[in-house]
Amino acid sequence: MSGIIRLLYKNLIECKNDLIIGIISAVFFNAVVITGTAVLDTSDMFGRFIIQAGFVIGAVLTYLVVGEAQSAVIGCDRTSRFYSFASSVPYGVLKLVISKYLLVFMISAVETLLFSLLSCVIGCGLSPALPLVLMIIQLFMRAVEIPLMLLFGVRSGKAVKGSVFGAAMMAIIIYMLYGDISWLNGDLIASAMNFAEDIINNIGMQTMLLGIVGAGVTVLYAVSLLVSATVARRIFVRFETR
Repeated sequence: MSGIIRLLYKNLIECKNDLIIGIISAVFFNAVVITGTAVLDTSDMFGRFIIQAGFVIGAVLTYLVVGEAQSAVIGCDRTSRFYSFASSVPYGVLKLVISKYLLVFMISAVETLLFSLLSCVIGCGLSPALPLVLMIIQLFMRAVEIPLMLLFGVRSGKAVKGSVFGAAMMAIIIYMLYGDISWLNGDLIASAMNFAEDIINNIGMQTMLLGIVGAGVTVLYAVSLLVSATVARRIFVRFETR
């Protein structure tokens, strides 16, 4: 466990510049929203809408910026060949991969906690569930791209991930344009909209749905860790035989 903690600290130091950029971005967006809360009339519907929109935009942009810092956690050791060094000690590769996944999760957790507290402080009808939703999406994206980044490199791995998601979206669009969508009737759409409205208005249903999706992403994150460890071992063996 002590080895993982040391590697965790090493990873944190190596990606500190990217994390500082994420922190500055979060402070800037939050300062704008807090200033808007102090200046605008929160009893007015338009004022509340502006604050809510600012919070949502600020949170999404911050999660995107911090996502780049999380990617830096994975890519910082590829150029230094530290992976190859880690393979020379027992379970070194596994500990290194675990430390990176743990740091990525901790960054998301701290980020989500801060935005949840901010939503509670500001009020204005803001839902504390939004940061949790963004955290789930962020961890899902990292779970998909980390094995690809280890296998192909940071840029190529991101490109492969983007291509996969882009191809999936294109397939959906093509199916909606030319496929059989007779099953998509008005009753189904109305039911889906009512279900979405129930989720928005029902805290209990929000909690249940987020719990189910969060558990699924957690399992995917754990599977991604095992896949990354396997990929890393094979890559490092190849490095050592050169």
